[in-house]
Amino acid sequence: MYKSLSFLFFFLTFSSISIAQEAKDSVLHSRVSFNYQPSITYRFLKASESQDAILLKNNLDSIESYDYGFSFGLNYRYTFKKHIGISLGVNYVSFREQTINGSIDNFINYKTTNTYFSIPLNLIYISKLRKYTNFHISAGVSQCFLNTQYQRVYNSLKNEDVEFETSYDLKKSILLMQAGLGVNFRLNKKVSFTTEVVYTQSIGQMNNSDNLSKSIYSFGPNFMFGYSF
Repeated sequence: MYKSLSFLFFFLTFSSISIAQEAKDSVLHSRVSFNYQPSITYRFLKASESQDAILLKNNLDSIESYDYGFSFGLNYRYTFKKHIGISLGVNYVSFREQTINGSIDNFINYKTTNTYFSIPLNLIYISKLRKYTNFHISAGVSQCFLNTQYQRVYNSLKNEDVEFETSYDLKKSILLMQAGLGVNFRLNKKVSFTTEVVYTQSIGQMNNSDNLSKSIYSFGPNFMFGYSF
């Protein structure tokens, strides 16, 4: 009798601990992760009703090409419901834009790089696919603070490549909207790997011009290694 009660007590205690650990790991948990996102970036211009502004926009659009950017940083996610969570991060972000090869005077081309420190905040919906695999969608905003802007000018005729820092009347801070779709793989109870695709777009213009406003877009995969606690 005593042995039976001891076994029952041990079994119930072990089961309770296992359930609690599983609940914390798969439902209610915190996670810190490192993320890296390569992306395709492209800028969009919007002209005022001025004919000069419209003509300038058309000329700039005709020589514009997409480029590649990136971001990396730390992210904290807290799941507070069975399927709902929030995430907050601190990232270093680089947006790039360039002209088509040989488009300006057939010899001169420009590559512009804008870097920001960003604080993204996202709402996340999580759905379990398999025992160790979760599917999620996310949406939110990111507040970005301007760090630097560099412009590279390449003259193929003179074989000159010059890079210098500019301002271009950029706003000191911009707001981005972002949406993601991804899958999380639990490697063990503490460590996980997430891969997702993320679309980002600036809200409003990123410069101070009244005649020609500029917005930025980016799209690419995001990779995250996380530790849950």
